Amino acid sequence: MRLSAVLTVLSLLALAGLAEAHAPVARVDYADARIRSGNDLRWADPDWDDCAWDPLEGAIETGFGEFQEPGMAWLRFDVHLDPSGATGLIASAVAAREVYWDGVLIGAAGQVGTDIESEQPGPVDLILTVPDSLATPGAHVLAIRMSTFRRPAGLFGPYLLTVQVGSLRELLVAPVREFWQPLVFLGGFLLVGLYYGALFVADRRRREYLLTSLLCLSVAALLVAESWRWVVGYDYDLHLVRLRIVSGLTVAVGMLLAATFVVQFRQQRGLW
Repeated sequence: MRLSAVLTVLSLLALAGLAEAHAPVARVDYADARIRSGNDLRWADPDWDDCAWDPLEGAIETGFGEFQEPGMAWLRFDVHLDPSGATGLIASAVAAREVYWDGVLIGAAGQVGTDIESEQPGPVDLILTVPDSLATPGAHVLAIRMSTFRRPAGLFGPYLLTVQVGSLRELLVAPVREFWQPLVFLGGFLLVGLYYGALFVADRRRREYLLTSLLCLSVAALLVAESWRWVVGYDYDLHLVRLRIVSGLTVAVGMLLAATFVVQFRQQRGLW
């Protein structure tokens, strides 16, 4: 089997592992979720009447409309726990936020502010423990207070990424379990890239060595960029930076893969 075919198979397997990384542990039903711009701490009260608020599903379908502008907003979810209860939740968003469970503040990502000076960005993914006294079977209200004054200007789309409620152990273990395969391939691509780089240094006439080295190193860098959010984490104001790095590396991998095939099969006239 030619080297190009081997690289293609490895790339597909590695990226397939990345595609599985978004499988939810216990996703909250968004059907009754509500959103409202503004800032009022009374909105954390589970008894607050939010019937006049905008449906979250409608806001998502219209691209969040008015909520795209930097400012403050609240989200409210109805959560129903079975007798097994829940020990944790994850609230991922491109925003600073506070999370309230039945009116009780259980955690925050950064510092919610009323302007850009008072806001402090926090991590995109926030995993919290739900106190046993609050994780009782039945109906609960999850409220999230957010501010987006440090949201990058070039970032479009919803700033709420996901809300999940479930086993704390599963929420903590899921990223490790789901990213072991891409990270294993990362080491393989890195070693092959360095190996062919050394071969090119020894014989600079073999352009396929250089292209193969650059391709493997680019795939390794792409796997790092894709995995960085869940393995290491970063503040929400850097989200656009990571997305641009992922896009740039994806373009580089596509171009280098095509060039490697052309040179490997000696199709010089079809290079461009």
